[in-house]
Amino acid sequence: MKTPVLDVDTQGSLLSPTSYWEAGEVIIRSLPRAISMQGDRGFRSISSCIYGGGLQTTQYIGNFQVERSYRSMEPEKDLQDRFKEVGVPEEKMPLAAGFLTAASVLDAGWEVRTGEQWELLTCVSVGTANSVRIPMAASDDLNRSYSPGTINIITLIAGVVRPEALVGGVITATEAKTAALYDLNIRVSDGRHATGTSTDAILLGSTQRALVRHRSLDDEKPMNEIQYAGLATTFGQALGSAVYNAVLHAGTRYLRR
Repeated sequence: MKTPVLDVDTQGSLLSPTSYWEAGEVIIRSLPRAISMQGDRGFRSISSCIYGGGLQTTQYIGNFQVERSYRSMEPEKDLQDRFKEVGVPEEKMPLAAGFLTAASVLDAGWEVRTGEQWELLTCVSVGTANSVRIPMAASDDLNRSYSPGTINIITLIAGVVRPEALVGGVITATEAKTAALYDLNIRVSDGRHATGTSTDAILLGSTQRALVRHRSLDDEKPMNEIQYAGLATTFGQALGSAVYNAVLHAGTRYLRR
């Protein structure tokens, strides 16, 4: 049976538990306690995730749900075991990037944006039990801050993205997250609006290839590069709105539970 093409409804939910994002050539599986993404080829990525973070080539991405009481001295080992459970081969582990969250991954928000020579997919899971605000007082409860509530942001881009645009995209995505938290009225214990949670993580990845619809059979040369990802650019505005809406949808579902 052919895998359904990725489709997202107006509330930022996937319409099929297994789907294929054609622009980025990624198989997506939304499981009861995990979101699994497998690219046909690797993405150039920048991320802060627990497993496979930094500047990497990433082909497998997992966002795994844990209990609120989760504590582990070896989260990297735990994530490696979880990747094996969703079918990532041992030899492919260096190409994997993994997140943990105590929020329901079934509540994740999904958004797609399309430009002339690029397309982006954003997935965000939201939990705000450990919300924080910058600046954070030194006397604040650090044990609470390390709990696995977490806002995990994954944005994949089908297109050619310069390294400085990936870094700029992290800034834009973070600003969008904070704006959505404000509109969700998420606050910290002293009543101020939260700027995030204490364990937020992000991954931005790009195919570094032209969109499928722009390729010829013998042409893999890069097309126009995305050089900037700030709000002065069409791409930056699309990225910001995708992350904002994904956080808003996922956060609304989280608050209703």
